[in-house]
Amino acid sequence: MRAFAVEAGVKPATLLRLAQRLGYQGWGELKDAFIDDIGLRNDTYVSKAEKLIAKGTQPQLYDEVFSAHQANLAFTQNENQQEMEQAVTLLDAADNVYICGFRASFPIAWSLFYVYRLFNRQVSLIDGLASNIEVFTRELTAQDCVLLTSFAPYSRESLDVLHAAQQAGAKIIAITDSPVSPLAQAADCTPCYSLSTVRRSSLSGLWHGAGRMLTGNAGGAPWP
Repeated sequence: MRAFAVEAGVKPATLLRLAQRLGYQGWGELKDAFIDDIGLRNDTYVSKAEKLIAKGTQPQLYDEVFSAHQANLAFTQNENQQEMEQAVTLLDAADNVYICGFRASFPIAWSLFYVYRLFNRQVSLIDGLASNIEVFTRELTAQDCVLLTSFAPYSRESLDVLHAAQQAGAKIIAITDSPVSPLAQAADCTPCYSLSTVRRSSLSGLWHGAGRMLTGNAGGAPWP
């Protein structure tokens, strides 16, 4: 708290009063809420699974899962309309499009690549097989667009591609989990998705919506 107070040019007691005025018991509760809101909490899949197991097999768990999916999709829809339109514009204007996602993000990257490849041959999937990342990144130019998808903990491979895109001056679209993620900080466009427990519903909705917009923009047949 003292470090924040120095940066703000106020006394620590001022931050404590601010937290209490906002309805928190103290500075610690306000800081925790802020960390959760911007997605900096180190809440792993293991800890989330443990929390679900601790719930037992109550009948309401079934409804909670679908409620989480619905909330994630609603968040993604409400937060990304302008970003999605901007992403489509950047992709459409690029000479070449490179899509990448590694580890748990690979299915998202592959799905986008598959749909986009149906009507545009100037798209490549950077999959990292046989350490082939450099094969693609050395071709990048300022007329290209790189679409990366990753969430915390961000893979080293995605950061390598990010830095290569920056050096080449290529446009960067980052589908990520926080506006303060390293990908978002460097991107020209940042569609974000929900940080709640069941993330894959918002992710699938995001790339499904992108696929529809991309195919519609290219004048192709609607994507089912």
